[in-house]
Amino acid sequence: MIAVVYAIAIPTGYGTIAPLSGEVRKARETISRAVEAVIITGGALAALAIYSTAVASLSFMNIHELVSFLSEAAGKGLSPVIIILHHFLGMLLDPIVIFAMINDGVLGSLAYVLASSRTLYAMASDGQLPNALSLVNSKGNPVISVLISALTLDAIALVTTYLLGPFNAFLLLGFLSMLANLIVHLSSNLALFRAATIKMKAVLYGVDTMRSLDKAVAIAAALITIFTAIESTLGINLVKLMPYFISLVIITLYLVIKALIARRGFFKAGIHNYRMIK
Repeated sequence: MIAVVYAIAIPTGYGTIAPLSGEVRKARETISRAVEAVIITGGALAALAIYSTAVASLSFMNIHELVSFLSEAAGKGLSPVIIILHHFLGMLLDPIVIFAMINDGVLGSLAYVLASSRTLYAMASDGQLPNALSLVNSKGNPVISVLISALTLDAIALVTTYLLGPFNAFLLLGFLSMLANLIVHLSSNLALFRAATIKMKAVLYGVDTMRSLDKAVAIAAALITIFTAIESTLGINLVKLMPYFISLVIITLYLVIKALIARRGFFKAGIHNYRMIK
């Protein structure tokens, strides 16, 4: 029951706007306000959905029956919310659900293609990926990165759906997406800890960062992320996920080696330039 409630209550997707900050006017204000607006409105709607669903359920069953119903439905992979809404709306609910699925699928695909393409573009611009991914058209859009992101998304969805079926493909891709999300969060937490250990000035505000607080937050967030990843993988046949982990290790090693080579070249160039100026 708690998992169902938290699944509804989490407003997701606002992070995909961050990679577009390079193309947004007044990005610092616009991006932050957009993220805050999504969290506030999404959280309010989620709270209303939870409240209304609970009230609707308790109108024809008591609290003990509701708990048993939620546990049984979740255990069978069913949606308790859909079942409850069907109790009141009947067949009228089906077109609403279908519209919501199509709407969410289209908007979600657009959001993640935009985010992934800009990530590829940024990494290519930094020399971490082939330079072709950083090419843009006359309007400044990274067309090659967008094309590769869209084709990859379609190929993964079609192949997994064909091999596993729609439901199992949804479960697998959702699980892999969750793991990727946790890896990104863990990387961010470790990066925050590393930045907090360096005596530096805050870029935006020009003052000393709160390094002790940053370190504590980074460590706590990293531990929570690791705990979540371990709990999420319990009961999963990790052998089936070996291609995913192998690909992840190969990509990570490539990026690390690339960064080390670039850093070594940077230091060599810096020393060489210093001697020439001197």
